[in-house]
Amino acid sequence: MPYEIKWLLENRIVYMRDYDECVLEDLRDAVEDLYKLLGDGEKPVHLIHDNRDVTKYPISMETLKSVVKKHANMGWIVFVSQDKLARFITVVLSTAVGQSAKHAETLDEAMAILRKVDLTLPDEFSRS
Repeated sequence: MPYEIKWLLENRIVYMRDYDECVLEDLRDAVEDLYKLLGDGEKPVHLIHDNRDVTKYPISMETLKSVVKKHANMGWIVFVSQDKLARFITVVLSTAVGQSAKHAETLDEAMAILRKVDLTLPDEFSRS
């Protein structure tokens, strides 16, 4: 599962995009890279997780729960996807780890959601 992780808004919003087939080793690497950014950020650090281009989810829910834990600096997660299976997996996983999460169909919608749930964010921030 190739992935990219970067600051969308320095120290406050992380953008994570993954695509192709979701495999355990890559997921562990992605979560490790994500947690490094979360540790460097200013609490609460929000995550926009774009998984619109993931083609396969072969990992069991128990395996996902063993890899994904709630980080102390994590604020909200907004999952960007139109796929019903991806939405179901993220709802179950977020609930299992006690994480506040919402869904969006586009990146613009995800950014609007974060601006509504965290009034300390600027009205505008770059998507680059």
